[in-house]
Amino acid sequence: MMVTVIGRGHSGTRVIAETLRNSGVYMGNKFNKSSDFIPAKYMYWAAKINKHVKYKGHYKWDFSYLKKNEPSDDFKDNINRYLKPVLDSKSEHKGWKLPETVFAYPWLIKMFPDMNYIIWNRHPYDSVLSPHKSDRFDVWRIDFPLEGIDEHMHRAVSWKYQYEIIRSTPPPKNIIHVKYEDFVKHPVREKRRLEKFLGISLKLPKLYTSRVERWRREPSINYNEFSFLRKPMRRLGYNR
Repeated sequence: MMVTVIGRGHSGTRVIAETLRNSGVYMGNKFNKSSDFIPAKYMYWAAKINKHVKYKGHYKWDFSYLKKNEPSDDFKDNINRYLKPVLDSKSEHKGWKLPETVFAYPWLIKMFPDMNYIIWNRHPYDSVLSPHKSDRFDVWRIDFPLEGIDEHMHRAVSWKYQYEIIRSTPPPKNIIHVKYEDFVKHPVREKRRLEKFLGISLKLPKLYTSRVERWRREPSINYNEFSFLRKPMRRLGYNR
């Protein structure tokens, strides 16, 4: 069984990565404090396929190039280099977690159609509270006019872009959607869902409900400005 976690930075993906590691899943040979599989430079290079995505206006993008075309040789080479320790592992259960993997998602599922994909979501308002490297549109060659928007709006647009990557891509065969809030507040139920999906027993790390909806304790941010997030939030089950 091979698995990857598709979730943006500051979405709590460390929790699921630690769960998998605690449960005997080989998640690479080197990690940072967020349990990201590193070094990540080859995945970073692969992630720059964003350059093929064009902004259409109104916080929407055209992902048709990535859907119509097969992964390039450069993309496959970078993915294989990044994943070499995982691919070479003799472990029965293996995988990885890295937030920037989301940018490679449309072509990653073409390379690994039978892999297990955990799509990890968290309330978008929590995602705007702190900066993350994956929000850097200039680094990832994401087409969007940034002039005149503040850092919180920038992060909100980044959340929307990453949401659209997943939504616009035909889903792979083996996929499950998990909300961070559900995993923390209803761990037994979510653990059973994931165990059925992965076919293995899971051992949970310590979970902290105090980290759910941190945005409610940050009233200085005008969340009403992020009206373009309302429809995606409703689709994911976030009413506010």
